[in-house]
Parts: sequence; structure tokens; C-alpha cells
Amino acid sequence: RETSFDLGVRPDLTDHPGLYQGTIMGTPFHPQVRRGSGATLEGNNFLGESQPISIQFEIPEMLLISTQGADFHFNTDVGPGIYAADKDVTFRVTTNASKWRVYCKAEPLTGGDTSIPASRIQWERIDGSGQRIAAGNLGEDYTVASGSGPALDCGVRVRFKVEVRPDDIASQYNGKISFVGVTGP
Repeated sequence: RETSFDLGVRPDLTDHPGLYQGTIMGTPFHPQVRRGSGATLEGNNFLGESQPISIQFEIPEMLLISTQGADFHFNTDVGPGIYAADKDVTFRVTTNASKWRVYCKAEPLTGGDTSIPASRIQWERIDGSGQRIAAGNLGEDYTVASGSGPALDCGVRVRFKVEVRPDDIASQYNGKISFVGVTGP
């Protein structure tokens, strides 16, 4: 008689990635069948030989990014200049990967029939004391955080600025900035 079962593995972000292999022993028995006097479940009620069942599963590299303060605004009504967003964005990284990075990308800010290119949106990574530790612009996808080894709830704070030029038309501009996580080399 054939029997089947499902075996599930629910990895989390703290499990080391890789291929796992093992063996489960299947032993046929019937709890109602007793062989000999005083047989118990642990005793002589087995109906056959134990058979090994080989199992294997893979835990992939995983990376989770969660954001706080993702909506922000630039108050640029004074004229041309470089303006900081009204608040910083904090994101947290949890990963089991041996190498990982988070990059930031942006769409142009659009308003009416005009736009401000992503290359004029600047970012600064800020440490716990408010000091800038890295900076760049979003004209190209740019790494704002990276690591070698697993990270558990690693916080990263980013400040955004926009450059407004004299030829930018007065308007309400909207855009989208995304954080993208990548594992591997």
C-alpha cells in the first residue's frame, strides 16, 4: 500500500541560504497489531523494515526592505537653489545573504508639462549623529547601502535634496523614488 505526505519548510530571513539534505526514516506499524505478549507501540508492533526517505530543499538568499517616512516634500517656493526634503527617509534591511546591496532609483519629478530630471535629485546617507557618510545623485541607480554577511533589521537613513534652476517652471511636481535590494556579488 502506498502512502504519501507533504513536508514543508518555512525558512525565515535568519536561516543561512543553501542546499539542505537529510533522511527521514519511515517505519510501517499498526497500533492495533500486537506481536507477542505485552507488545507496545515502542515494542513489536512494526509491520516491516524501516525505509529511508531522502529529502532536500534549498533556502534562497532573501532580502527584505521596509521603509518609514517614505512620503516627503520639497518646499522650493523661494526660487532657484538646492532644497532638502521636509524629512529623511529611513529604511531597514533584513537579509540572510552573504553579500547584499540596496540601490535607489528615481523617476523624473513631473509637474504640468515640465519635469525635473532624476539627476538633479541628490541623496545623502546619514549616520546616527546626523553626519553625511555617502552621497550621490539619482541620475543613475546608485548603491545607498551594502553589506557582507547577514543583517538583522539594519537601519539606514537617507536625506534627499533637489536642485531647482531658474528655468524650472513653477508647478506642483510629483515623482517616485524606489529602494531596490539585490543579493549576491
